[in-house]
Amino acid sequence: MDESNSCLFCLESLEYRVLLPCNHNSMCLKCYIRDKMCYQHSNCLACQKPIDSLPIISTDRNIVKYSEGKARNPTFNPQYQIYLLDPDRTLAYISSLFRYNCSACSLTFTAFDVFASHLKAHKMRACQICCASNRFLPGDLTIFKNNSEYQQHFHSQHPRCPCCSNYYAFDCEQLEKHMFAKHVRCEICASNNKISWFS
Repeated sequence: MDESNSCLFCLESLEYRVLLPCNHNSMCLKCYIRDKMCYQHSNCLACQKPIDSLPIISTDRNIVKYSEGKARNPTFNPQYQIYLLDPDRTLAYISSLFRYNCSACSLTFTAFDVFASHLKAHKMRACQICCASNRFLPGDLTIFKNNSEYQQHFHSQHPRCPCCSNYYAFDCEQLEKHMFAKHVRCEICASNNKISWFS
């Protein structure tokens, strides 16, 4: 059991420690929520055992075992399916993870469209494809300092469909799903190691 004060995954301080029934306790709340919400994982990242009892979130650095957290009669939160030892503070932190943050003026937004429009005032950009992918929490989205940075990201990270003029996928896996769902591949060509797609 790792009782350090840094998250094993992001290396940030464990201000909000996730206590799991398997007693792996070196994950921060942000990494837990990202793993659960963005990747739909339901196993402990350390031992891969299914998380069969709901996690307890502790802000007390002295509480490092699941049984210790349970003994404090934590408050159940049905929205996030977790137990909280410090409900008000923890829920305020969780709320902050779901806001878009402007790095230029520190304003926060709950809707991506409003956030993206605001960034234009600073001549900055955020990637709508990254946002729509659900692979990032809103606070984790990269903000590009100018259009040139954004265009470099867009064309290097998001592959374009060869059949649709305006479809860009988040990654190659998403593009492959799109191709098989929306287009037709010549199987004779494919059997000869030549890939030909048709709209």
